[in-house]
Amino acid sequence: MAVLVELVNVHGHRLYVSTDYIRRLEPRGENPPTTLVSYSSGAGENTFEVVGLVDDVADWLNEQMR
Repeated sequence: MAVLVELVNVHGHRLYVSTDYIRRLEPRGENPPTTLVSYSSGAGENTFEVVGLVDDVADWLNEQMR
């Protein structure tokens, strides 16, 4: 089931995106650990970097969709 989630990056910027539009997660930085979230939009595909390990972000997204 799709839900609207709030993603927050290291600078405190927020993005609200439906889980239906999230296409992939990629590990990005190491200190602090960050994950690149790729999502589709009307203009193609965009990315947003959030704090957390890729496994933790994936688990959180899965939990939100329950």
